[in-house]
Amino acid sequence: MNILLYCNCQADGVLHFLEKTPFGQTNAFKVFHNFRLILMEQDRDEFYKSLQQADLIIYQPTLPLDCRDGHQIPDSDALFAKYVRPEVPRISFAYQFQSGFFPILKVAPGFEGWITGNEVRRDVRGGGQRELMQRFDFDFLRYDCARRFIECLAEQSRREQTCDVKMVDWILANYQTQRLFLTQNHPASALFAELTKRIMEKISIDYAWLNIPFDGINDAQLPGTMPVHPAVVRELGLKYPADQDQSVFRTLLEQFVANPNL
Repeated sequence: MNILLYCNCQADGVLHFLEKTPFGQTNAFKVFHNFRLILMEQDRDEFYKSLQQADLIIYQPTLPLDCRDGHQIPDSDALFAKYVRPEVPRISFAYQFQSGFFPILKVAPGFEGWITGNEVRRDVRGGGQRELMQRFDFDFLRYDCARRFIECLAEQSRREQTCDVKMVDWILANYQTQRLFLTQNHPASALFAELTKRIMEKISIDYAWLNIPFDGINDAQLPGTMPVHPAVVRELGLKYPADQDQSVFRTLLEQFVANPNL
């Protein structure tokens, strides 16, 4: 079979764990990333040709994609209707995004592109920069991790209503005992292994027994692992410990304080 994965960077994690399974060892895979197609880092004509040849598609639903040269790739439903044979099965899963495990993140330009607690955002606007950094160093800040965790799950649950594979129930059952995210949009091994298992169950009930092994938190070797912060452990009631080195979050906070609108 020719299996096509059409996702963001999370396709790499799914593919890594698919290749650990009997199914993955006996079939051919092609991966197309939505962001690389936008940036014209992957051949668009090859993408359309691969859609026509695919025997199975594993994907994240997308809106229309505006490429750098002005070409628009249709939304995933219209794309598949145009290029994919009607009998080809498709398995969808939602974008896995979770900001609640991190005290501060930069995800977009401008003040609203910083994700952190309301207390931090208020103090940055109020100008108490020195005191804010001292409170970070003494771990006296709150980051609204529980609120952001639930907000992200609510958004994922909304998206999963139209997806074949659903993960919110599993995340809720396991987030306190297992590391589930390396960054806000890079899941850890445990989440990828379960996501891949649920994809496999959609392919065939024969795979319902499957448990996919992993050795560490980042078997797929995705870039940019962030540390676990002590405040996140407290605010989410995590059963695993914080990391020692929190310098990456201090640097982010310094950048936010210095130029919050950048």
